[in-house]
Amino acid sequence: MACLSKPASTASPDTVVQQMSRHGTPTSAIGRLDLDGSSSSSTASMPAQTRAMKKRDQGHGTRQAASSGGGRDSPAAAGPSRTSGTRRTGQSAGTQGQQTRGGRAPATQADDDDDEDDSDDDGNGDDSDDGDANENLQRQAAIIVSEIFSVYTHGLLTPAEFRGIAINGDAAGTAANEADRSLRQVARLAVTTITTVATLQAYRNAAPRQFCLTQLADRLSRRPSLIVSRLEENRRDLSTGRDVPSTISDFRDLFVAIGGLFQTYRQVMTAAQQQRLVQILMYVLNWIGRNDNDWYANVAARPSYASQASFNPYRCFLSAQAQPGRFVDVLAGAPIEYVQDESNRGPLHAFCTQVIRDAQGQAWVRQLRQVYADAFG
Repeated sequence: MACLSKPASTASPDTVVQQMSRHGTPTSAIGRLDLDGSSSSSTASMPAQTRAMKKRDQGHGTRQAASSGGGRDSPAAAGPSRTSGTRRTGQSAGTQGQQTRGGRAPATQADDDDDEDDSDDDGNGDDSDDGDANENLQRQAAIIVSEIFSVYTHGLLTPAEFRGIAINGDAAGTAANEADRSLRQVARLAVTTITTVATLQAYRNAAPRQFCLTQLADRLSRRPSLIVSRLEENRRDLSTGRDVPSTISDFRDLFVAIGGLFQTYRQVMTAAQQQRLVQILMYVLNWIGRNDNDWYANVAARPSYASQASFNPYRCFLSAQAQPGRFVDVLAGAPIEYVQDESNRGPLHAFCTQVIRDAQGQAWVRQLRQVYADAFG
């Protein structure tokens, strides 16, 4: 069907790496960043006033008073005896690579001098503000990088699923093959190169959000057929592929992933992107409803299950272990205007009437009735 078309090939975006000073990432600049890439950030190029400059300005009146009284300026009043009023705006590649999440890097000789100047500060919280700004920058960077890299995942993952990959392969993270785990490791390294608002904007310009969302919708439309192909593989050889319960679980993960996209990006999604995602949901429900049969019928080697429902995709979906309520939660949160689309009304009507008939009395069915009522009036 239409939602299973293959997206056009894309090229990986170029990475632009810039460097920054310790105090070069104001929180306000991050807040004003155009994440859609429609305009470049002008705030990143604004010169920053260092605390050394501020102290010299504050000490100007003191020095004037001392001069008028015939006395000499004291070292404290005169401020740092530096030929340049600003800090260095760059770091060596080695220093930048060691920068921590809080935004502070191991000090070079010039940084040591800066720290000595800072020792006379009155504790006004500048370091805390810088730490918050850099933490906010890193958070934005992680989101943007995951949006870009998820477009190239082998497992056709969403940004949230990509961020959930466990780098070390522990069971707590999203299941992923070695290719996607390696890609996740590269993405983490890419995040560390984003040290200024300008660099963050450069990433967004290289792969605008609308480009990423369109590619994600196209790639996610391929996941249902990939899931079914693994089930068919399991029917041919029980030692490979995915069995019926695992297949329903994979479909549930896909539903939850799409629900997360609606929650996070719906306000910036185009109508075509939202409609594509809803079509995926309808395809899955239609497939489940049509497969009310023994998947392993006439197969010599059959898996051994305690429940006969585990041979039947539809009956497995209705079981408590499959958590059908989570499917319905995502369906209820999908944009109703696309759920009501003429192309979706037939599959939705067939699925809802079938499930309401076969799963009466279950709590999640009441929510499904409401979805049906909203869609068909």
